[in-house]
Amino acid sequence: MKNYALTTMVLALSTALTACGGGGGDSSNTAVATPAVSTGVTNPVKETLAQCIASLSLPADLKVTSTTEGDTAVFLWDGQKKFDFYGKQQFKEGWNGGVYQHYFDAKNETVSLDGESVLQKPSKYTFLEDATNYSSSNYFPYSSFAKEYRSTDGKKLLGWRDDSFDQNGKSMDWIQKNLAINAAPNVYLYDLVKDQPQKVEYTRKVTASWYANEVRSENVKSEYSFVGRETIDTKLGKLDTCVSMENTSILHKGNTESFDITWSSKRWHAAKVGFVKEETVDTEYNASTKALIWDEKRTYEIVGARKNGQRYGSYDLWMGVLTAQASTATPKYSTCDYSSTGNTLGFTWLVKPEANGKGTYRFWDGSKQSELAINYSGNNQLNNFKTQTFDNSKGVGTINWSQNVAFDLANNVLSGSYTRTEKYTKPSVCEGTYPSSIKGSKIF
Repeated sequence: MKNYALTTMVLALSTALTACGGGGGDSSNTAVATPAVSTGVTNPVKETLAQCIASLSLPADLKVTSTTEGDTAVFLWDGQKKFDFYGKQQFKEGWNGGVYQHYFDAKNETVSLDGESVLQKPSKYTFLEDATNYSSSNYFPYSSFAKEYRSTDGKKLLGWRDDSFDQNGKSMDWIQKNLAINAAPNVYLYDLVKDQPQKVEYTRKVTASWYANEVRSENVKSEYSFVGRETIDTKLGKLDTCVSMENTSILHKGNTESFDITWSSKRWHAAKVGFVKEETVDTEYNASTKALIWDEKRTYEIVGARKNGQRYGSYDLWMGVLTAQASTATPKYSTCDYSSTGNTLGFTWLVKPEANGKGTYRFWDGSKQSELAINYSGNNQLNNFKTQTFDNSKGVGTINWSQNVAFDLANNVLSGSYTRTEKYTKPSVCEGTYPSSIKGSKIF
């Protein structure tokens, strides 16, 4: 049971909408280009998702530059989850978040699956932090490499595999779910007509590192739909999009335990760069007791994309590791007097380059999205850039964050220090300072 939640980690972008095509970020170039669509004129009643996407355009003020780097789209994701694998309704709950990256068709390979030649499409998830899991001091950040297996025309999802590795590249877990080649659902996402949902049902086998030699099964029932158009705000600007939906129910059966899973996903698809936003809801119950064991909501939002020699977006994204150093606290032996030396967490920095070696740093300040002018390249001392109050079982107080961070654009690396200061006012007064070192690099 300990690792059962890993079955949901790649449901988020692999098992769900991708079951009927276009997974890994609308990665099939022909999926959008194939339909014959006159410029701007389609029948809104009968148009398909592909026709809708083909009729869109990107905003004129979107920053587009030439690049020789490989095709990719990069997302930030954050979520709220709660779980109790024992069904006693004693939930652990909190925030989690990270980075998601797919590669359009740039890293596709033809491989063998159950003796058949299939298309393998990779993507990558990075888990930066999870407020419900601090069981290992060096657990975060860790990476999960997802591989979709599709028919060679890209239209049928035949299975997927996920391999997770810690920050040092050591294997942690794996899970794989396969469909029989002749049992794959024959529904293609981009062929969906507005307000004419399509349903599919199939069974797949499930193996995982934590199931030992047990082979489990899942009965999957899904409904996919193209629901219309919507204009949304993104980090690429205000985008016209076409919206698809999925609702899925799964009966997961093992030798000694079974689970009922419900899954929903809403995706916003834009011109040229694939989907730009996704919201997911994953709820799981013990099939026998009906007790809730898992509930998670996530939002994925695009930072930028590179495709066909063009870079779309104004932001640079940096990712690094915070490694805790020796802390100090007054008074000694108080609530604030604890050590986390050597513990690690992942972290990101989102920066918009400006003129004359300057930049705009965008971040969550504890209550809202904020921006600060910074040196870019160069060193930055950001004192108390983030503040948050707390009132929980440990007490009442305030946390402040500061950082001294240097961006080296010539070598695409960053370094510095990151400091968290906790001040308790109840049940007793104390103060602790917990510094960390920063080591990171630019990923987009």
